Amino acid sequence: MRLASHINTTMTETYWQIGKYIVEYEQGGAAKVVYGTSTLTQLSKQLTARFGRGFSRHNLVNMRKCYLYYPNCQSLTDNLTWSHIGELIKADEHQFILFVSKYELYLPDKEQLRKIVAKIVDENADK
Repeated sequence: MRLASHINTTMTETYWQIGKYIVEYEQGGAAKVVYGTSTLTQLSKQLTARFGRGFSRHNLVNMRKCYLYYPNCQSLTDNLTWSHIGELIKADEHQFILFVSKYELYLPDKEQLRKIVAKIVDENADK
């Protein structure tokens, strides 16, 4: 179990670092990619050619959001798996931060997390 935890922590931290790279270097610190550029598509092709699967444009968008939504990587990797983060990113930034801070000590399984995120999204849709 410790090996799986270490692998997941390393993967989550790596994806967070890629998100940081995208925002800080590829986007010059801007929160969004300039419309009409193919920055993420080109980066996806380069990373996939060099490292293999896992670097689709969609995944790079999630990595970027992960960095933007939660700039404290250490706390994030201590408490969430990349699968959990992938589910949380479906919510908006505010909901993501609220969830992480509220459930920091309790880590639900993926199915429970889907239900919690859906409930948060539904509650906030009414506002």
